[in-house]
Amino acid sequence: MHVLLTVHWHERSVAAVLDRYKATLWRPEEKGELPAGVHAEVVKGSDWVEALFFLEPHRALIAGDLLIGKAGGGIELPVGWFPKGEQDWAEQELKPELRKRLAELPVELVVVSHGEPVLEDGAAALERALA
Repeated sequence: MHVLLTVHWHERSVAAVLDRYKATLWRPEEKGELPAGVHAEVVKGSDWVEALFFLEPHRALIAGDLLIGKAGGGIELPVGWFPKGEQDWAEQELKPELRKRLAELPVELVVVSHGEPVLEDGAAALERALA
């Protein structure tokens, strides 16, 4: 069993879950081996590293803070959440880079840690969010 951590500040209860399930922790900073059918897209900021996970069997993209649910439906890249010195980079470079890296994935679901998930046609929601 694995626990997949999207970003270090989401580590709150990881120790308890690892202990309870005798699981192995995967961190984006370490890039260890992932379970079969799971792929990670890793993004590096100035002092942080975050992963988006694609779960092949479920056609689901799992996001920590790189993508969040948008009021009224859909998802967005929360540029305002980035450190001030990275906001222009997020808008001008990260969005196109993520659009390119995620374009070929057959995403149906987008599960976010903030807001509502996208439960159908996740690929189109990603395209709109990263346009």
